[in-house]
Amino acid sequence: MPLRIQLKESGKFVASERYSCPGPLRGQEAEWESIRRVLPEVEVVTEALDSLPLGILLTDAKAGVAFANICAIEIIQNAQALEVRDGRLLARDPNKTLALWRIIAEVLAAATPNEEAAQGGVAVSRPPPSQPVLVTIKQLRSYTLDPTGTKPLAMILLDDPERDNDAARQDLVRLYGLTPTEAKFTLALLDGCGLDSAARRLSISRNTARTHLKRIFEKTRTHRQAELVALVLRGATLRRSTSA
Repeated sequence: MPLRIQLKESGKFVASERYSCPGPLRGQEAEWESIRRVLPEVEVVTEALDSLPLGILLTDAKAGVAFANICAIEIIQNAQALEVRDGRLLARDPNKTLALWRIIAEVLAAATPNEEAAQGGVAVSRPPPSQPVLVTIKQLRSYTLDPTGTKPLAMILLDDPERDNDAARQDLVRLYGLTPTEAKFTLALLDGCGLDSAARRLSISRNTARTHLKRIFEKTRTHRQAELVALVLRGATLRRSTSA
């Protein structure tokens, strides 16, 4: 059950229920308790956000975290790129922290969420050979935590390219009728692999890879790898995955 928050006249939130973390996060409830701030009337939205295989955070202009879905919590705890300290989002690299805070402030300073300045991003590095965590920041003006309703929130999307994502493969199977192997091959292409490197990743021959690609094109009604990648990227619930 998510943490319920009541808004007092002062504009501050008071917890009325304790958030119960899922298995991998047990023992760390206190750390995240103040972050899982959900108004009772939007609990259905929280449940929907928790079902997505994409990290989603809401912060104020000073990177104060107001909400984090389950995927965001897991990425922050496991990816060694970001952390939350005293309620603020930081990068493990101090220079990246400054860049992250600057972009959040600039995004929220934009007059409207439709301006180009109302979105930004940064790649947050971590110990090699791991790839950076990709952080996208967008202005969310339609919902605010301050009682005046004048201070927009930043919606921060976290994408860990090395995070195993069975959901992405399952979506490809369900949406396009791909076999599990064809789904893995498609995600390898999405990671930037060519035909040969995707074949090596899946430990299949080049001829078998060509057969997979032909069938994938037929099932997705695409004709080129670039067209296939663009189609998959438009899928709302699919993320990049490097799992073999």
